[in-house]
Amino acid sequence: SSVEGMLTDGDIVKGVTTKKGKEIPSDIFVSNIDPKQTFFCLLGKNSVDDSFLRKIDNMKESVSFFLLYLGLDNKIDLKGLKRGFYHTSNNLSFSDNDWFYISVPTEVDSSLAPDNKQIISVVVSSIDNYDDIDDWVAYKDKMKKHTINYLENFVPEIQNHIEVIDAATPKTLYRYTLNSKGAAYGWAVTVDQTWSNRLSHTTPFKNLFLAGHWTNPGPGICAVVSSGWRVANMILNN
Repeated sequence: SSVEGMLTDGDIVKGVTTKKGKEIPSDIFVSNIDPKQTFFCLLGKNSVDDSFLRKIDNMKESVSFFLLYLGLDNKIDLKGLKRGFYHTSNNLSFSDNDWFYISVPTEVDSSLAPDNKQIISVVVSSIDNYDDIDDWVAYKDKMKKHTINYLENFVPEIQNHIEVIDAATPKTLYRYTLNSKGAAYGWAVTVDQTWSNRLSHTTPFKNLFLAGHWTNPGPGICAVVSSGWRVANMILNN
């Protein structure tokens, strides 16, 4: 059951309340979700100092992505489709153009698909403003067609071999994670939001800690593991 609130007494968190109405007490709390969810939704604005809330409110989320997953038959050769980034711009300034990260997981592990079928996974940069998209169903359909058409440049007639299509938009990422605007990497990695400028592991509450890509040292598997390791040791040492 999802957590819907946090119970506090001064600068101590006493427990959480769930959607089903259950109260769960604990001595230590670690949050790795979007801090806006933690401090604006679960705790409520009156529980934390205004300056701390302003810091969170003024921070900028990272980019989000469109994700496409294709299940294909075994009658098409994907060995020539190299894993990596594909840019649509031919000049050095491609910030306003698409990029694609394409991989074929079944080339690494054929057991990921049944009966020698194949999988293509594509991550597409999302250059559209999250708040400007009114019809997410139409956006998803548009991006599916756009991405598959792009793949045709490298795998001709790929559309004739697709058996399964699944896709996710920034809205999908938000629905599953509650990350603001479907942020893929927590806060944006900018000069004013790196290292000590990211949120600390400690909070205004003595027994509430932050971990994950919203805190130090930043996004990525290694950084997030390091973040969790740091918080675990902080708790153990206290």
